[in-house]
Amino acid sequence: MDVNVIRNLYVIIGCTGIVTNMHAIYTIVASTKKLTTRHIAYLYYFVNNILLIQLSFIPTFIPNQAQSKWPNIMCNLYGITSHYTGYCSLMSIFFVTVSCLKDSPPSMNHFAWATVMALLCSLIPTLGLCGYTGDPHHTTCLINWRNTTDGCRVFLVIISLMFFGLPCLSSVYELMNVGKNSTVSSDAIKLVTSLIILTIVSWLPFAVLSFWELIGRASDITPMMEASPPLAAKGGMALAPLVYVWFSKSAVKKETKQEDKKEN
Repeated sequence: MDVNVIRNLYVIIGCTGIVTNMHAIYTIVASTKKLTTRHIAYLYYFVNNILLIQLSFIPTFIPNQAQSKWPNIMCNLYGITSHYTGYCSLMSIFFVTVSCLKDSPPSMNHFAWATVMALLCSLIPTLGLCGYTGDPHHTTCLINWRNTTDGCRVFLVIISLMFFGLPCLSSVYELMNVGKNSTVSSDAIKLVTSLIILTIVSWLPFAVLSFWELIGRASDITPMMEASPPLAAKGGMALAPLVYVWFSKSAVKKETKQEDKKEN
């Protein structure tokens, strides 16, 4: 695929994602009298989405003659920031699930733990393990999938399980254990179900790429295979707020009424 096509896709996804996530944040703030940890779970999710999507614009400012030579420092900064926000976004899907389905929402300690773990794991590649490198289209910097050391392979499996497998499977588990007599609204269940499906579908290419490198040969990974995961993940981040706004209106109203009753 032509590099200009990739750049244009990033711009479209970037503009769309910023608008949709900002609208979701506005919806939360405007419909809430007092922010609780339930609302913070949503805000944590959408803010990290915006931070990651904004990085989509960086490749558009790199001159054509410099496409093939990302400065090492710039590539590392891009890689750390994008992977950090991506990890946070993935873990926050579990926080959103618990906030919707459970009476006890995540505490601030959970958000702090997730933030620290995401930051540490995004820094590890710069310490000599795997490393960050530009993709074949020179539009982003990813973990070096072609690093064949055992340490790098183990690291790829760990981050795939920790930031994709565990949050998604835990969210599915919580969803499946919602009892028939539960007071959770149908809109909240639909919201969580839709977000989980969207997250799995949009981030699955990254997980597949990680395990492909582990069990296959790195030389089999084509440039298009490397370009697809970031586009799919950021595309999912741009669509997630629309899902939230669509299903959350009645759920938010119900939650607000419950909070008012508790205060009275």
